[in-house]
Order: sequence, then C-alpha cells, then structure tokens
Amino acid sequence: GAFRESKPDLVLLDLMLPGKDGMEVCREIRRESDVPIITREQLLEEVWGYQHSADTRLVNVHVQRLRSKIERDPENPEIVVTVRGVGYRAGRAA
Repeated sequence: GAFRESKPDLVLLDLMLPGKDGMEVCREIRRESDVPIITREQLLEEVWGYQHSADTRLVNVHVQRLRSKIERDPENPEIVVTVRGVGYRAGRAA
C-alpha cells in the first residue's frame, strides 16, 4: 500500500480511524518497519499539553504550529519538511 511505496521517515497516526483499528495499523507498520510512529494523541499532548478528556478529533493539528514549537527558524524548516505532492517528511530538505 501507500506505506510501502512512500517509505516515510516518520508516521503520524490518528488512532481513531474510520473502519479500522488504529492499533492494528500500528502493528502492521511495525511488522514491516522500525519507522517511528507518533500518534495524533501523543502529538497533541506533547505540543499543547492537551489532556484527552474531550474528543481530540475536534482539534486540528497545524504544521505551522508544530514548526513554531520545534524548528529553530519555522520559515525555513529543517525538521518537518514539505514534500510537494506527497505531504511532509521528517529530516533535512533534499
């Protein structure tokens, strides 16, 4: 599938997937790769200190907000790099 074709450096996964158990997706990825997996819930907790007593699906995760927290220069990102036509990749731009 898409995971095998794209060979991501990092997987950001929402565990609340429609029609599929997010933990099962984690197990499938782990059987094929040791790529780091960060759940959307972990990201919210780390970046915003968000407690998950409410429905986290209502919170939009914005790359700009993430970059403002982790990049030295968010205007010239080195950690969360935009890959045109693909999405985002962790690491330095090619």
